[in-house]
Amino acid sequence: MGGCPCPLPDALGTIPASTCDIQWDKINKMSICRQRIWESTTTQEVSTVDQIKTLSEWSADLSASDDTRQFITVRVGNFVMVPGAARTVDYDGNTTATGSYESTTVNFDYQGIGSDELEEMRKLTCEPTLFAIFFDSDKNIIHGLNGTVINGFELAIKTFTSTDMGQEELAGLIIAHGQLQLVDGWSSGTGVTISAPDDFNPLFDLVNS
Repeated sequence: MGGCPCPLPDALGTIPASTCDIQWDKINKMSICRQRIWESTTTQEVSTVDQIKTLSEWSADLSASDDTRQFITVRVGNFVMVPGAARTVDYDGNTTATGSYESTTVNFDYQGIGSDELEEMRKLTCEPTLFAIFFDSDKNIIHGLNGTVINGFELAIKTFTSTDMGQEELAGLIIAHGQLQLVDGWSSGTGVTISAPDDFNPLFDLVNS
């Protein structure tokens, strides 16, 4: 995504009112999948906001045996997003903006992770196509939204990386560092859904099968 439309619209647009601010520094977990669209495994159809906020739908996707399977990361912290630089072209001595940007780099720490867990996280580097959904400490599910269709945010190819474990930090928790990159235009259509029932907390109730 990115670039400038041609021809340009007849008039400048209108900025819509923001319904919910996202506090990215509160991201504590991620769900990773090979396919963009978050599907309901129980109904075999594209899922809605009402479905993504229910535990039963997630439980089905976490146990799937195909590309619809969702993979839940271990707990993360220090989630920092660095927007990419503008892409430009040089022609005849002039530099012109293209209207697109380099990928957004996301840095984070695994907060308390064992060697077996870290090994699984490092396997994600080999995946050519991945999409992410984020969970924050307020039980919000942060995802892409195209109309009523729920999408994961697209990662740049093979950019999900994890370091080896470091020394103990944070009250004795083992720390490893992770990084991923989100492709240009990833934030367009971002949606925020609060998990519905009081007994569904994505940070604790979503467990890989």
